[in-house]
Amino acid sequence: MSSRFFESLVRGCGTLLALTGAWLTFVVPAQAQQEPPTRSCNWILSVPASGDAANWGWPDEGAKYAIGVFTIPNGGYIELKGKFPHARYLSFTNYDPRMKAVDALQDFNIVPDSGSVNPSVVGGDRNAVNRSYTVKMVNATVPSGLRAPNTIYTTSQDGSRTSGPLGLILLRSYVPDVGRDATGDVGWPVVTSVSADGTRSAPQDCPTITLPLAATPLLAGLSLPLAFPQIDFGGYNPPVWFKSWNNVVELYINSLFGPAIEPASIPLDQLAQNVPLAGVGENPAAKYMMTAFNQTYGQVLVLTGKAPTYPPTYKGEPVMRDAQMRYWSFCSYIDTTMYLGCRHDDQIPLDADGFYHIMVSAAANRPTNAREECGFAWIPAAPRSIIAVRNILANPGFEHAINNIVEHGSEERVLGDYYPRGTYYASPTDAEKLGCNPPQTAASGSVGDKGGGGSLDWLALMGLMLLLSAKRQLKRTMRVRNSQITAQLRWVYPAECLKVASLSTSQGDAGI
Repeated sequence: MSSRFFESLVRGCGTLLALTGAWLTFVVPAQAQQEPPTRSCNWILSVPASGDAANWGWPDEGAKYAIGVFTIPNGGYIELKGKFPHARYLSFTNYDPRMKAVDALQDFNIVPDSGSVNPSVVGGDRNAVNRSYTVKMVNATVPSGLRAPNTIYTTSQDGSRTSGPLGLILLRSYVPDVGRDATGDVGWPVVTSVSADGTRSAPQDCPTITLPLAATPLLAGLSLPLAFPQIDFGGYNPPVWFKSWNNVVELYINSLFGPAIEPASIPLDQLAQNVPLAGVGENPAAKYMMTAFNQTYGQVLVLTGKAPTYPPTYKGEPVMRDAQMRYWSFCSYIDTTMYLGCRHDDQIPLDADGFYHIMVSAAANRPTNAREECGFAWIPAAPRSIIAVRNILANPGFEHAINNIVEHGSEERVLGDYYPRGTYYASPTDAEKLGCNPPQTAASGSVGDKGGGGSLDWLALMGLMLLLSAKRQLKRTMRVRNSQITAQLRWVYPAECLKVASLSTSQGDAGI
């Protein structure tokens, strides 16, 4: 895969979205925090702050993302100078053209500038005034020995993944403190290109782009019937969870068939080679576990499990505490990778024994007791949705993290009480019989008239087919003239942003 492919992938301030699929382009809720009015033009997009980007790629509603594209000068580097946000978590990840992670830098590993402190380390001063850092991106392979401090590399240690000199960086910032903007009141990092002779140049600023709001709150509020026939095959009631191994083909196969299919029997890696966007934009510090919500089993799903501890930060707590993990959440998605809703750790009520109780349903089927005062969190879902659990920076001493699942089928055994056990209820009325302050352990199977069996719906199958045909579609897109691409994007991005973000192929191929 050449740098020309990558160039087309990230050209302008929006082609990344177009190549992920026009059908994925949706916007996000209006309640997201605002951003500063301008930012470096290299930060082409932020997701999902202030409704100004597409909801795609399995995002977490508790996170703010900035996507940057950079051309590293020959013999030089890209410098990112910023401040640690007033937020729970920060990281930088570089991706190859297939959206597979190449290298990453986590907040606690970032050495602060002289005279500054890193508030992200355990015991760190979260209210420190001096909190700046400087990160470099170099066109080199991750060393097998000691890494250079604060450095992001463009080629993985084993050489299997590379972005070459055309870097695609995803900055993640989770849970800004109350009253802070989407960036944690520090803005996005300032970008400087440093050549081999030390010459420094910086791109101009571009206005922060805000797209119109519509689809996410609309779809999350609708109870849409499935438009495709179903057959009894695959899927389970009660829900069975599987760890995601960051392979998009594996994700869809599991979504379709659940544990009825042994992943080892399917050539997932070979299939993924035929899908250019085979990665899922994964965070190397996060581990994921997924199941399917299917309304054919019952209109309401109740999930119960023990909650990992996390460091409280939202109220501006002054010290970063130690915990079982930095962050955890539940999100619902439709097959196009768009989220309908998420709830993260500090938004989920716990009972006296530290267990959570989460109701999942279409908005029209939300039980009256699906509210915090009754001890329930609620997540909106489509009649068929993928439900994901996200664990970020699990403590090595915590045995029940998703990180510790090393073989298919061991999820429940490894997680123990922390495994989300589910019960389907035929109707909201059945779920409302739980009242408030529900029992600690959910029953297995279903309550009410519906239950048992499994189903495969053709919406998920269509999603897989779309991915498997993406290579042919993307080749067609690559043939589009640059002027045509720019013209298509002018309705979203100003001309100066398109000019600065456009990349050059003069440095040759950087294939994988």
